[in-house]
Amino acid sequence: MTPLLSVVIPVLGAEGALGRTLASWEAARAAGWVELIVQDATPGAASSQAPGLHRWAEPDGGIYDAMNRGRGRARATWILFVGAGDVLLNGTKLKQALENGHAPLQVFGTRLAAPREPGVPETYPARWDAGLRWRHVVHHQGVCYRVDALNRAPFDVQWKVLADYALHLKLWKAGITAECHEFYALEVAAGGISRRFDAALYGEEWRMKRAVLGALDAVIQAPWLVAKWAYKRTARWR
Repeated sequence: MTPLLSVVIPVLGAEGALGRTLASWEAARAAGWVELIVQDATPGAASSQAPGLHRWAEPDGGIYDAMNRGRGRARATWILFVGAGDVLLNGTKLKQALENGHAPLQVFGTRLAAPREPGVPETYPARWDAGLRWRHVVHHQGVCYRVDALNRAPFDVQWKVLADYALHLKLWKAGITAECHEFYALEVAAGGISRRFDAALYGEEWRMKRAVLGALDAVIQAPWLVAKWAYKRTARWR
């Protein structure tokens, strides 16, 4: 039976966090509507196969390269990319939404586990609108993509931190539609790579937006990104 959802989980030396993620999906895997694809770049890791759980041990070029490899192995109608330590909150509502969804993207709310960095909100409600031009408000853990809406390597690995943001901007700019759901589907583990609010992050965001949105947009974005950087730098004292 073809599963409804493929969940791709990149891993590098995070066995304990991976265990929490797999446990949260166990009921869905046992019921047969989810397959779990673990892309494990941990040195010495071994590949293994079990019903609904496929672990591929191989070196990769980083988190987004691992996600692209997982996309190439997905067999389901829908695909979701999560990290080791991210936890499913509401499998029942997620399954119902995917069974009834018509748009190529299904967007859900996410909660951020503590500890959170200063200035980081506790939740990201589902949205798919022009706000994407300005803020990284839709992360990969908050989107189920219909597999046929993605190419074999959807994440541009030149963006080491913001390849998911780049993908979402490209899809939004192309007019790809999304259905937004009010419930929170996942809790996202602390310490993601896009939550290091330094000059390198905002430099990559500017270069990425120049490539995806164009030179004029990049000019407009420059003072906005400086303001975002300053806001995050001073959040701990507010």
